[in-house]
Amino acid sequence: NMIGIDEPPILEIIKENKMVRLELEKKALGVYLTQHPLAYMKQKINQPILAVANLNEYVSKNVRVLLSLFRIKVIVDKKGNEMCFIEGFDETGNVEGVVFSSTYQRYKTLLEKNRIVCIEGKMNYRDKLSLVVQNVKEVNEV
Repeated sequence: NMIGIDEPPILEIIKENKMVRLELEKKALGVYLTQHPLAYMKQKINQPILAVANLNEYVSKNVRVLLSLFRIKVIVDKKGNEMCFIEGFDETGNVEGVVFSSTYQRYKTLLEKNRIVCIEGKMNYRDKLSLVVQNVKEVNEV
């Protein structure tokens, strides 16, 4: 009233999408400043998720990990069926995996570059540590 404004200001509350904010942080600064997106998504999932850095402790055991896929290499196996090799990461490290043909046929629509997925599989160690994928679930943005 002192400066001649009779109407209160119109405030519009905008609900912030945390994933968008994290990606803008990464784009502007080159790093995730407040939190890694996968750490944020792990908090929202009500299931136990292992960190990639700890997978070497689970050789020959079933595991569940949340990964952002950055490489998908589709090949044809000896029987003529498609299968693929994947590489993904979380906030603690990278892991490689193999998706055999029967599993690949079920989940190939979910196995895309830059997609975040929850993968269940068995840890294997031959020449190096790798994940044999048994199940893939889509992770919806929260």
